[in-house]
Amino acid sequence: MNNPIISVVLPVYNEEKFIGECIESILNQTYRDFELIIINDASTDRSAEIINSYNDQRISVIDNLNNSGIVKSLNKGCLNARGEFIARIDANDIAVETRFEKQLKYLNKNPNCAVVFSPVLIIDIDGNSLDRIDGNYVQHELIQTWLFYKNCFFHTAGMMRKSVLPDPPYDENSFVEDYNLWVDLLQTWELHILDEVLMKVRNLPEGLRHQPECEKSTRQVRLKQLEWLHLYPSRMELSIHLKLVSKNKEVDPTFVKEKLEWLDKIYIANKKYSVFREPFFTNKLVEHWNSFVNYLDSPIKISLFLLILKSPLRKKTKKSNLRVFINYFPYIRLRYYLNIVRKIWKFIWKLKLKLLSVHKQVFPNNKKTNMQERFDDQFRTGFWDYLSNLDELAHYSIIVGYCYYWKSNPTILDVGCGQGILQGKLNIGSYSFYEGIDISHEAILRAKHKIDLNTDFHVANIVDFRTKKLFDIIIFSESLYYLDTINEISKVIDIYAQFLEVNGKIIISQFATENVNEIWKELDMKLILIDQVEVTNRFNLKSTIKVYDAP
Repeated sequence: MNNPIISVVLPVYNEEKFIGECIESILNQTYRDFELIIINDASTDRSAEIINSYNDQRISVIDNLNNSGIVKSLNKGCLNARGEFIARIDANDIAVETRFEKQLKYLNKNPNCAVVFSPVLIIDIDGNSLDRIDGNYVQHELIQTWLFYKNCFFHTAGMMRKSVLPDPPYDENSFVEDYNLWVDLLQTWELHILDEVLMKVRNLPEGLRHQPECEKSTRQVRLKQLEWLHLYPSRMELSIHLKLVSKNKEVDPTFVKEKLEWLDKIYIANKKYSVFREPFFTNKLVEHWNSFVNYLDSPIKISLFLLILKSPLRKKTKKSNLRVFINYFPYIRLRYYLNIVRKIWKFIWKLKLKLLSVHKQVFPNNKKTNMQERFDDQFRTGFWDYLSNLDELAHYSIIVGYCYYWKSNPTILDVGCGQGILQGKLNIGSYSFYEGIDISHEAILRAKHKIDLNTDFHVANIVDFRTKKLFDIIIFSESLYYLDTINEISKVIDIYAQFLEVNGKIIISQFATENVNEIWKELDMKLILIDQVEVTNRFNLKSTIKVYDAP
């Protein structure tokens, strides 16, 4: 029997809900010359029964005696592959019927391409479109640079040349075996993405890409690429580097100095060792450099000004010496003073609106919309990313400790949950129900992948939120001082006290701001204080966490 052109490798572990639909999508491909290798990784549900119900000569099944994990299963499938090309697919995904035909045609026309991918349409558990496309087209010259920061591919959407793969293809010590393989292949081959969706993917909360081990393995792949540049980052440099996955608009001049120095180190190293393709690699570094420098909104020290002026990357920007001098020299920063004028004008405009609102009751809705837009923009630009830093760990740890002190498996309402950072600190399975609310659509969108039977996130304004549920713990983490008045805070506490179970607790956390003492005074009079802790991080930023009983 002649060898097939394509070998499809499909690992399966307890996917009885989706495996049938996945197999059907493969068997219904317009291109027919393939074999389907299914590796049943000791499933304990009906997966094996469903797989064995198909009577198609193109299907071969490998049964693992014990659960080996996806990476070993993939290597076993690739070892048994007879095709010239290997197509990957996950058991809960669906292939568009023309996928094999179009990817094979592309690989035949592009002999320098080792793997070709496609964008994917994200679908829900029932197969309905969520109107979101991920893994979008990227110009192939840019892909090596993108992978320096993060994995931009969906493994399930890839078709590979078997002849270029190492033996074994995947590192069995890595939880991001695909990312690791892609960066290795790019040293000698090209990887491409088609500009057409050829896969439908279920991005389920319990999926492998959401496992905590993946984050550690991803960090190792990124460190490996730094080692190619002979760079061995300090703790601070590593923290900066890991956050380059998204544009950082941190405005603290101290951090900007260290970030610029790290970017310059990367640029100089690649200039010396020529690991990453230019000018694409430097262009991305310049993009980060600009994002750090452009968001300095206060006069800076002479030392930082000189660093900006002398930075090798600055010379790759369009910023001339004169422009840098005008924009950043501490004593003539025109942009800074223009910003002050802009803020004064904004204050006057807000005051006008408040005066108008005495006569017209339309301002509250406008204000709510403006606040929502502001928070959406801040989450979109990474303003709140610092909340994931080590500096915030003690603050969150105290809140988590309070959650479990009075009751195991509590029900929790997190008011002002952001993108779910606090929920991520809670132990898996350690609460019976968690509900997070936030005014920002962007924040809730980032937390959506965490939703399951016991976890929910949705958009709601702190003042308007109502529920029939009762909670053991209600948390206000840095959310109360966004309300306008002490009276409004008092009314909100009255409302939320109605959502408490008997013996339920309210946990309130606030940073030290101008009016925070007035807020604490009102809360201490209104509620029954049980305990309090004050935390100060290395930047002398103080936060106070208090636990209350409702009267």
